[in-house]
Amino acid sequence: MGKDRVEETELEERAEEPEEEKIGLEEDIRLAAYFLSREGFNYDELCWLLAEKIIMAQQGRKDVSDNDIKLKSEEIFKTSCTYDELCWLNAEMDILILKKYIEIE
Repeated sequence: MGKDRVEETELEERAEEPEEEKIGLEEDIRLAAYFLSREGFNYDELCWLLAEKIIMAQQGRKDVSDNDIKLKSEEIFKTSCTYDELCWLNAEMDILILKKYIEIE
């Protein structure tokens, strides 16, 4: 096998890593969403939780007010997401924060 073929193989392997990572993240999110759905939160609570995470990601922990969360929660409520979608979005935020893809100050 020539040097060009080795470099090509390495490039192919590197190109596949993000996809594998993406699949791993998707599985983590799916599992977290499942467990979140089992916790018995109602629709309004899921809107509030998601709003809280979004506001904290945008503004940091110290700048979060209940009014900001309330307004964002109402905005989320009006999007007419399904219960499952809200579980997914909350889980997605949790995993992205946990894995440090989103940093909250």
